[in-house]
Amino acid sequence: MVYPTAKQKIKKVSLLIFFLYSLAIFFSSGGESSLFSIFFLSLYAGLVVSLIAYFLLSLIVYIAVFVNSWFTHEEKK
Repeated sequence: MVYPTAKQKIKKVSLLIFFLYSLAIFFSSGGESSLFSIFFLSLYAGLVVSLIAYFLLSLIVYIAVFVNSWFTHEEKK
């Protein structure tokens, strides 16, 4: 079982990644593009990267919980 605190930490980290990546894309983009298109491009890129990070972190946590419960179950036998 994954604890609610672990889920909250995964959400916070994903949100932080979203903001940081969006700001990085927004401030690094420039040139001929309009501010409006750069803003939405940075939001889209931040959303994609944060979703990938969310799923990877969730997968790592679920695998760790599964392995931990498997070892705990083996020790009880």
